[in-house]
Amino acid sequence: MFRLFKKLKLGIDAQPLTPRDKLKKTLKKLKKKAQTYKKKASQEVKKAKKSLRARDRGAANLCLKRKSLYEQQIELLGNSQFQIEELIIKLEGVKATTETVDALKIGAAAMQEMQKVTYVLLLNIDDGDKDMDETYEIMANVKQIQDSLRTPSDAATEFNEDKVEAKLKEREGADPVPQRTAEEYELATSQAGMAL
Repeated sequence: MFRLFKKLKLGIDAQPLTPRDKLKKTLKKLKKKAQTYKKKASQEVKKAKKSLRARDRGAANLCLKRKSLYEQQIELLGNSQFQIEELIIKLEGVKATTETVDALKIGAAAMQEMQKVTYVLLLNIDDGDKDMDETYEIMANVKQIQDSLRTPSDAATEFNEDKVEAKLKEREGADPVPQRTAEEYELATSQAGMAL
């Protein structure tokens, strides 16, 4: 009954074996079987020696024949083990190759995506060039507007000149300022400097 539940429990929790695991399990079995045949061959040698001591050549020959059969089986098992080990190595190589190909596919897909993004960016750059051209045109228009605002219009210049002339006439009529020559000006400044 304990075995029944144990099998059921193992059946539920057990995960399916991969081909590599199956090959390793088979390899383990073959190694155990080869060890068993080696023991049997050594037992046959012991039996043959025992038979020779008892002077029974027929029994000794029979034991040696069985020993040679066991040795042939050991050799066959050794060849089988070698083939299984070779398959395991090839299987691991194929797995590595598959993983490499998968990684290359992922990389290629990523590169294609990056190329699409780059293409979109290039299209955006063309649009950006158009946008920059429009921006430069707008900036040129703004500069023209600013330049036109900086230069006074004729009406504004006339207005300013009229005000200035009017103020000059007021000053002339009210208190005429005598005109000084350069010599008089120098004399006045030197006197002011001495007074200090």
